[in-house]
Amino acid sequence: MIRFPDLLSIFMEYISDHGFSLIGYILKYAGIPICIASFLSSIPASPLKEPSIITLAQFTIDDHIWLIAGITFFTFLGLMLAISTSSSFTFHCLIHGEKPDDAKLRELIQSSFVSISTIGFLVLFTSTIGIILCVAPGIYIMSASTVMIPILLHERCSPLQAIQVGIQLIRNHALKPFAFSLFIFIVASLCITAIEYVMDLAIIPIHEQLGRISLMVTACLRMLGIGMIFAFGTILYIELTRNKAMSHGNALNN
Repeated sequence: MIRFPDLLSIFMEYISDHGFSLIGYILKYAGIPICIASFLSSIPASPLKEPSIITLAQFTIDDHIWLIAGITFFTFLGLMLAISTSSSFTFHCLIHGEKPDDAKLRELIQSSFVSISTIGFLVLFTSTIGIILCVAPGIYIMSASTVMIPILLHERCSPLQAIQVGIQLIRNHALKPFAFSLFIFIVASLCITAIEYVMDLAIIPIHEQLGRISLMVTACLRMLGIGMIFAFGTILYIELTRNKAMSHGNALNN
């Protein structure tokens, strides 16, 4: 039986050894598209004196369709790069006992990016439907998604097979990624609240630009939080497969 405190202990040990490298790689590969998406979302709607495209309560989509498309594209790209980087880096560290070099990590990301993006789109679509119809299925699918990426990396299967195996594998452990996600959400919310509070106290002439910088920083924090969740999912996958292998070995011995 895999307990949540044990998983959390393994995660904290992993972060103490490789946390700075992991954060650096996530920011390196996913930080730019996330910052671009944040910058686009802070562009004032026309006329220029109106609030930004995100904060404006009422606007005509037709007038801002390309801006909204750009925000959506760069947000999705940044999230997929963060998930891919975090899962690939964590998987390589725990399986091979060493950090991947830049060339190796880039190769892992490039070889699996299309499949990971496919999984990301399908999970986003199905979990949204699951949450709309009933909260529990949506949470279950989102929890299962945290182990789908390492399944894809390890077993070299198709995205649909990774989704199927992930849902089966997480069957009795869906609350563990969910509980960790809540933990990360609380930590990130405290950091974001502190940043926004400091920005609100900023000098008025530069307050507008600091608000844009604040938006980029908070977006990067959210992205790092998602990266940590998928690092935890990778650890969960490795522990589940090890536990399964040990149980199978004991059954053969008996």
